[in-house]
Amino acid sequence: MTDEEKIKQAEELLDQGKFKEAIELVDQVIQTAPDNPAALTIKGKAIGSLGDHQKAFEIFSKASEIEPANIEINNLKTTALYNWGNALSDQARKKEGKEADALFEKAYQKYDQALKIKPDLHEALYNWGNALLDQARKKIGEEADALFEKAYQKYEQALKIKPDKHEALNNWGNALLDQARKKIGEEADALFEKAYQKYAQALKIKPDLHEALYNWGTALSDQARKKTGKEADALFEKAYQKYEQALKIKPDLHEALYNWGTALSDQAGKKDGKEAEHLLEQALARIEQAIKLNDKDADYWAAKGWVHIQLKDHKKALDAFLKASELGHPDKTELSYFKSLCHYHLGNYSEAERLARGAFQKRKKDDSFIFIMALIELEKKNYRSALNYLEKAISLKPGKKEYILWRAYINYLAAEFSLKNTLDKERQKRELALKAEIVRLTSELARQAGFIKNDDRLSSWFYYFQAFLFEKLGDIYSAMESLKQCLEKCKDENQELHRKANFLLGCLWNHKIKQSWWRWWLAEPRSGWRILKRLIFGIGAAVMIAEFALLVLTTIIPKDWFYFLNRYLFFADDWHFYLLALIVPLFFLMSPIIARLRAGAVEMEFQPPAPPVEPVIPLSEISKSLQESALAPAKYIRD
Repeated sequence: MTDEEKIKQAEELLDQGKFKEAIELVDQVIQTAPDNPAALTIKGKAIGSLGDHQKAFEIFSKASEIEPANIEINNLKTTALYNWGNALSDQARKKEGKEADALFEKAYQKYDQALKIKPDLHEALYNWGNALLDQARKKIGEEADALFEKAYQKYEQALKIKPDKHEALNNWGNALLDQARKKIGEEADALFEKAYQKYAQALKIKPDLHEALYNWGTALSDQARKKTGKEADALFEKAYQKYEQALKIKPDLHEALYNWGTALSDQAGKKDGKEAEHLLEQALARIEQAIKLNDKDADYWAAKGWVHIQLKDHKKALDAFLKASELGHPDKTELSYFKSLCHYHLGNYSEAERLARGAFQKRKKDDSFIFIMALIELEKKNYRSALNYLEKAISLKPGKKEYILWRAYINYLAAEFSLKNTLDKERQKRELALKAEIVRLTSELARQAGFIKNDDRLSSWFYYFQAFLFEKLGDIYSAMESLKQCLEKCKDENQELHRKANFLLGCLWNHKIKQSWWRWWLAEPRSGWRILKRLIFGIGAAVMIAEFALLVLTTIIPKDWFYFLNRYLFFADDWHFYLLALIVPLFFLMSPIIARLRAGAVEMEFQPPAPPVEPVIPLSEISKSLQESALAPAKYIRD
């Protein structure tokens, strides 16, 4: 077989994907003719296809020296450099620190060499920008900003060569999104806005680019998470519209359904009551749709579990976390925590403790793991042990103010438990000790109130619990003042707590305070009832005044006048009628202070007994790392 025949057969093997066989055949040619450019070209292509781009570049360089004017060989040499840069970038993405930086730097050198040979190689500029973006994501501060800026420059240069390169615009938007995630306030908003512009430009070039719509939705969701109130709701709504548009183009885009679900869950976290529940049900529906399309993603099952926890369906949450674990969720420690939390709420305290202790041994610096241990000990009435765990959690996260509330609550329960288990002869002494403990706890909360004054959500819980302690102490007026502050703090943020505080304030006002009947009507502390009660009092008082005036008139008006008055309007001439009519509204207005009426053996109860007052304590927020694990957003899609 001649060299020409061997080269022809090697080309056929190359086309068939039999790269090793092609290399063996052309090596026979190169042994006899080492400067055969055709044989070198085939070998370089085969080696490059096998992933050794460095060796492919060396072979193409040798072939280029033999035939410097050969355009095909020069292009292949450029492609080898470009692919070499891509391979180095891929390696760098899997590394950290200096090792990653060194690999990224080598990749940039290869892209630069490729562009010196072929200045219009927009693919090299585009991938250079992608590599810079990935390196920037591993950095913080000015170092990250500098890399982001370089990435933008590469995308811009690629677009100058190929203006319709929508991939560059899409990834430019992604780079801006990543930079925005590292910022806050107006700086973040400006970057988000620039990202939206890039996605819009990409869609002008390719209207069915579902990746850009999906990424746009992801960016809007991320911006919404940084906002509150109506501003957040508006951004979330825009994000949902983008996900919906992406799904119309690609109905099986499960990443969009998943991110839609996580966004709804995050929006629910900013609400409460029925509104939050409705959003969580929508979130669950989206995540379940994503699971139908891709039931092998552990993150999807973990997210489903997290939504079930928020819906307080801990059995279904546990099933979802077990499935995530079965599918090999990357963080088994965090899954153990969530499974422990589910078992705790299901009353399986021994299993909850086993899982929590295992997770705690692997993550001793995470306060959430310690907090669940405190809750388990609390359920077992091991108050001293619960306090010890809580103190550890506070030492790790002194800024987490929920723990201060829980510490006060456990101290109170410990003192009350001690009182219940005391013999009668020691009871008076223990009652005094309990009162002293309540005084100490209320003083502690009063000191903390200044510490949390800028946190309306948390301060509302503090004031509610403080009211509970004041009520136990018998200081009803202080309890009412604390409840008023609680209502002021939570009126926009926590409707459920607002209802509870309003109810407790009504109980104290109606059952715990001795007051005049007119004050009960006119000095109502609850804003929702105040206007209604004053209106009723005003009508009742007006009726009483009118009836009293008519009662007086019946005693001074001559009898002859009654005939004349009854021709035009009803006017009774019996003063007993007006006296009775006066007593009825008077009895109605005085009824709030009448506890009971007794006539012989019959006794009528007008006021039901006051309902028991119970504290309401917020469950501590799960640590940020754990929550992000449960709802790990899908990454944006690159072209």
